[in-house]
Amino acid sequence: MNLLWLACALAAPPALSVDAATVDRGDVRGGPILSQSFRVTNSSAESIVLAGLDSGCGCLRRSVSKNELKPGETATVSMDVNTLTQPDGPQTWTLKLRHRPATRAKAEPDDTLELKVTAKLAREVSVTPPMISVSTEAAATATIALADKRAKPLTITKVATSSSHLAAKFTGKNGQYTIELAIAADLPAGTHDETLTIFTDDSHYAELRVPARIVKRAKNAVNAYPESLDLDGNKGIVQFRLADGQPVKIASATCATAGVTVTASTGSGPVATVKVVATTDRGKADVVVTFAEPDGATRTVPVRWGD
Repeated sequence: MNLLWLACALAAPPALSVDAATVDRGDVRGGPILSQSFRVTNSSAESIVLAGLDSGCGCLRRSVSKNELKPGETATVSMDVNTLTQPDGPQTWTLKLRHRPATRAKAEPDDTLELKVTAKLAREVSVTPPMISVSTEAAATATIALADKRAKPLTITKVATSSSHLAAKFTGKNGQYTIELAIAADLPAGTHDETLTIFTDDSHYAELRVPARIVKRAKNAVNAYPESLDLDGNKGIVQFRLADGQPVKIASATCATAGVTVTASTGSGPVATVKVVATTDRGKADVVVTFAEPDGATRTVPVRWGD
């Protein structure tokens, strides 16, 4: 009887079905947003909760049209890939759709459905750097260059930002442009993930979205070196100091992202450290550090790996 039950369980169809779990987009121009959608259907006899979408690449924006599916209902999972930050050549981007029967307790592990997009990227238009990273205590500027060496190059029509604290302008012609991003002095302290969008007259490159990570430091705050950490071999170290050389002591260091461990130094001294280790192939997270010296100070360090 037990063997019969096991055989039936193994033969049970998946709760969620998808038209195509892997989509090959072939040759794709590097730079513009690559959009793909997947239709997932509840093939079971009970309601399914769509608990979330996970991705190991910061280049992905994702969404799902419904939070719960009754038997036979369908939802759309959408994926937008910012190919501007991705290298040329064959690429694979993966989403993991977490789901569970509505009757299953939330504390139990979710099931997962992997959705993939593959493509071969080739770049005609370059944006250098493809992402902006600035750390500042005051007003600041950043500059990027756009180059289009085709016989008939594109023309930039306008540039825009996602924040009222950022302003952008461009100069140039004939496929050679310089874009300047100005960061206002009244940008609040903290880490800001914004976007600089370049609009052009070329339908293939109608919009180019440049990610901009701005770390606005409070004056006399604890400084982090580096401000944002790219893990090497899935591990790295951040150092913390005060500008005047006074002692620094960490009270706690935490990360809410699964698969990331942090270890803080003990004791008081001119330098404190946090070691970060990730156990997944790719991802991003925030490490939050609270200090006993200076009392009550905090720093958030963005961490990325595998991109």
